Amino acid sequence: MYAANLHSLVGTRGLGVECLACQRRSHLTPEAVGASRGDMTEVRTLRLKCTGCGGQKVRLFVLLTPGQIGLWLGGQDVGAECPHQSTYVPYEPGTFRA
Repeated sequence: MYAANLHSLVGTRGLGVECLACQRRSHLTPEAVGASRGDMTEVRTLRLKCTGCGGQKVRLFVLLTPGQIGLWLGGQDVGAECPHQSTYVPYEPGTFRA
C-alpha cells in the first residue's frame, strides 16, 4: 500500500481533510503541513484536530490539481471520482491545523 509522506506532497495541491465526527472539510496546503523535500514523515502520522468540533479522526486525500480542491470543498469525494489522480491515506488520530 502506498503511504504518502511529506516529501511526496511537494508539488501537489496539498491535502483534503475531512473530520469523521462532523464531516467538516478543509484544504491544507503543503506549506501548512510542513511538506519539504527529503522529509519521509508519513502523512497519516500528522496530528490533526478539527477546529469545528475538536474531532481527531480524519480522512485524508492528496489533491493533485487545482480543480480537485473545489470538488473536495464542495463535498465530492475526489478519490472516488478521480481515483487515478488522488491517493487515499487512511485516517489516524491527530491535530488538524485548518
